Amino acid sequence: MKLFIRNIEVSFKGADINPISKLRVVFDVGKHDGESFNAGVIRIYNLNFSSRGALAKLISSEFDPDTKPTMQCILRVGYGDQLVQLLAGDILFATNQRIGPDWVTEIKIYAGLYNARVALTTLSYGKNTSAKKITNDLLATIKGVDIQYTQEADKALQKKSVLSYSMAGNVYNEAKVFLSSYGLSFKIEDDGVLLVYVPGKPRESKRSQNDANTFSPENGLLGTPKITSSGIEIRSLLRPQVKILQRFYVDSESINETLQNQDRFTNEYFITGLKHSGDTHSDEWHTEIIGAYVGIDN
Repeated sequence: MKLFIRNIEVSFKGADINPISKLRVVFDVGKHDGESFNAGVIRIYNLNFSSRGALAKLISSEFDPDTKPTMQCILRVGYGDQLVQLLAGDILFATNQRIGPDWVTEIKIYAGLYNARVALTTLSYGKNTSAKKITNDLLATIKGVDIQYTQEADKALQKKSVLSYSMAGNVYNEAKVFLSSYGLSFKIEDDGVLLVYVPGKPRESKRSQNDANTFSPENGLLGTPKITSSGIEIRSLLRPQVKILQRFYVDSESINETLQNQDRFTNEYFITGLKHSGDTHSDEWHTEIIGAYVGIDN
């Protein structure tokens, strides 16, 4: 990994704005398990007049979740020529503001929020209908998503059926209620995946330790990891490829010393919260991770 050759690209759909890679860009992107949507704020410095005008023309400065977004934004970051999509979604809020000598364009992006809000349907099933069929039919109403199940979520729905089922209204809210009855939840990710999973469990059943999923001082771990009652909190150089509920390992002197002479915990965790922060014109280029112990109910 070329840790210090930072790279970025901001591109748009729905407006005639060229991809941005040379200007100053500042970003904060948050991702969490549970019902919250992946979201981020991007600030672009000194975007040209026509591009600022395109944003001002198409985007209202007033947040209105019931108005269909007309533009999407894709943020890709990485090292060297290896760019990874960090966030993609609808632009629901944008402003252009003069701050000192600079024009600063601030964009707020949400992944899947609008499509989830407007997904409405009416469904009715007779007895002995598969719970997974109902789940698929419900979630397929949300546009632009690829439905995927973790292994444990798929297992939870196997051979499950309902006596009867009917609904009319908002699919997102109804699906939350329906899946919770099987101990499941779901999340819309910014790469278009709608993941059905078991809360408090990692997305993979197993994941062998390697350099890509290990955080150590040699590959970007910063400072001393903070051990918590449910797991760990760490800060590292930017890791754009990591995902919510993914398994990861921490290899540091403080963790290894803490884990000596006990067999309940290991250095393996899974991600429950992420924050990516970067500034192309400063030292900020980091990922903060909240992790939970694998194998321990949280």
